[in-house]
Amino acid sequence: MTDIVIDATVVLKWFLPELDDAAALALLDRDLRFHAPEILSVQVGQALVRRVKSGHLTAETANR
Repeated sequence: MTDIVIDATVVLKWFLPELDDAAALALLDRDLRFHAPEILSVQVGQALVRRVKSGHLTAETANR
C-alpha cells in the first residue's frame, strides 16, 4: 500500500464536478492510504465559501 498526502483540491474533485476530476476520482480505485494536513477541513470549507460567493455553487450544495 502506498501512502499519499491529499489536499483540498483533490477532496473537492471527489465531490464536485470539476476539470480533471477523473484523475482525482481514479485515486479512489487504487490501493492507497490517504493522509491529509490537519487543516484540510478548513481549506475545503474556505474553497466552498469562495465558490458560493462567486456564484459557482449554491449554499445548499456546499452545505451538503
